[in-house]
Amino acid sequence: MANAMLALDSFPTKSVPDGIPDIPIVLLGSLGSKRSMWREQIDALNTIGPAYAIDIRGHGDSQVLDESTTMADLAQDVIRSLNMNEIASAHIVGLSIGGAIAQELALSAPERVERLVLSSTAPKFGEAGAWQQRIDTARESGLDELVGPVMSKWFTPDWAEAHPDVIANIHRNFVGTDPVGYARCCEALAGFDTRERLGEIAAPTLVVSATEDGSTPPEVVRQLADGIDGAKWVSISGGAHMCNLQCADEYNTAVVDFLKP
Repeated sequence: MANAMLALDSFPTKSVPDGIPDIPIVLLGSLGSKRSMWREQIDALNTIGPAYAIDIRGHGDSQVLDESTTMADLAQDVIRSLNMNEIASAHIVGLSIGGAIAQELALSAPERVERLVLSSTAPKFGEAGAWQQRIDTARESGLDELVGPVMSKWFTPDWAEAHPDVIANIHRNFVGTDPVGYARCCEALAGFDTRERLGEIAAPTLVVSATEDGSTPPEVVRQLADGIDGAKWVSISGGAHMCNLQCADEYNTAVVDFLKP
């Protein structure tokens, strides 16, 4: 397979207290997003370790490959990126498809994962037929037809109305995603299912759900907490799918408390 080059932003540690190990924190975002979706997390996270926000394959500034794609391929992309940046292991924080990639990393390369944060994600994302419809739409018409239904699940209406600048930026990044890159990641999601493998995940895990998430409802996210031995579960009240943006303070507190020694 071709070597998919991933774009990333690196944020060096600002202030780590003496004696706390300087463990990198890798951030993997949602379908149709760019690495800038993590902007509300950076200041909080880089007080405990250097943060790396990554564009997954076919998204943002990363390479687009029009070839058969599985979640294992997307995880391997991240491993190559870690290697290029001389990162032996890291805390992996994933949201939505980023959480699926994080699960795959914890299963296929457990030695690379220190701690795992799975946000607004699932062990299985719907049915293959629905993903095929989305793939067909993306390839034939671009992402303009998809952005409305998707965004309605990402943020609650009242919050979206009160934060037009955030919504405009996320909207712009979504419709600007390469349709081929988007479609190939949809293909990876269609074939993804870790329900029978969750017990194999050994990394300490935090699972974060949001009560108003229309993409990955809390009862679906909760399957991860129930299936991963010793996992901690946090539910963010009033948040939707992009709870890291809509409920940044609550999200940051949960993640930092879990990752810091």
